[in-house]
Amino acid sequence: MADNGAISIGLPETKIGLIPAWGGTNRLPRLIGADAGAADPAGGKTLPPRKAAEAGIVDEVVRPDALLAAAKRWATKHPPRHRRRWWTARSRRHRSSAACAGIGRNQTLDTTYGHYPAPLRLLDVLQTSYRDGMKAGLEAERRAILEMTDVDASRNLLRLFFLRKVRRNGRRSRFTPRLRK
Repeated sequence: MADNGAISIGLPETKIGLIPAWGGTNRLPRLIGADAGAADPAGGKTLPPRKAAEAGIVDEVVRPDALLAAAKRWATKHPPRHRRRWWTARSRRHRSSAACAGIGRNQTLDTTYGHYPAPLRLLDVLQTSYRDGMKAGLEAERRAILEMTDVDASRNLLRLFFLRKVRRNGRRSRFTPRLRK
């Protein structure tokens, strides 16, 4: 990743009432570990390049002008990693993953007071993925995304997001959703 202050990485979708798609809810916790995976996606926080590297999301941070050379070097020196499946029903790590999801739920309720359904639904998806594996986690993610499109809080957060863009750009987009009463 290029070391640029304008770049950040993470899963901010929960801030606008959605759930990360394309396997983000399942892959990020597997990449950075259960402890960080339970708290970060639900909070919707994004990280600058250096902190993303410390968290294990990014392999290396380089100057922007050296990005292509670093990517080529990295691709030739490091073959694709095959991560072992580390949470199974009998593993100790699975139990700690389930405990982390429970802790993440308590922290989320403390900050949102239960008014924002997306972070809580995301933790349910994480729990399914920990308990039943990647395939069940991806299916739970798909169902959760569809469910969140029908929740008033999510619609209103999306509308607020688009209205902020309108305020910044000075014009309304035809894609700005209407407020649901």
